[in-house]
Amino acid sequence: MFHPQEPQWLPRDPGSALADDAALAAPAATILDVGPAGEPGFTHALHVDPVRMPAGYCRALEAEPRIEQAVWPGGDRVYLRAAMMLGAEVFATAQAVAEALKGPDQRDERSDMGNPRDDGLDALARVANDLDGEPSFAPDVTPADAPLPGRGAGTWPPAFVDDAGVFDCGTSRADGYTHVLWMDPSVVAESIADQVAALESVVKVGWESAELLHVDAPGVSHEDLLEQARRLARV
Repeated sequence: MFHPQEPQWLPRDPGSALADDAALAAPAATILDVGPAGEPGFTHALHVDPVRMPAGYCRALEAEPRIEQAVWPGGDRVYLRAAMMLGAEVFATAQAVAEALKGPDQRDERSDMGNPRDDGLDALARVANDLDGEPSFAPDVTPADAPLPGRGAGTWPPAFVDDAGVFDCGTSRADGYTHVLWMDPSVVAESIADQVAALESVVKVGWESAELLHVDAPGVSHEDLLEQARRLARV
């Protein structure tokens, strides 16, 4: 059980010559000051307003990376173990955590550094929060019932395909031909035309350029002709 001792540190008197009025929180703030803990196992003690302490405050403090433990035994002290933090850092962090846990109507009208809040940004945040989930502001987009013909969801990065220099097979627009093979002339030998022409299902072939070989192969699917052309290109 944690039993706080008589505090060895008292908060600064705002009226004394040693007080730094610029560093003091507003009178209505939750965190009023910070000083040495004076308790075994703790490094800092926060002077707090117990009436304004938000629920879950110690758990929220312990979620901070450099605060190892936070204990509020009641009263106006919260004891912290934060060996890697200076008092000013603890004070600023404690204020920020307290403000984050408060509701909008409870927050101090000043920022953690004592500067006026940016009312414009606060107003935008409130508007965005109010509009969250409002149907009239949802994107007017109708999802497609089905993907494009022959298209799947796909993967990224795409899987490697050993195409042997034969990129694809499409439908020929040249008269007297049914298919067209798109090839890489730097990889595929020109003799590929004679090899494709010798296939049992092929009637004739004809070059349009060094890249396009038109093929007349009635009744043969594009996939089958592409696979046969790639097999011949690998030989």
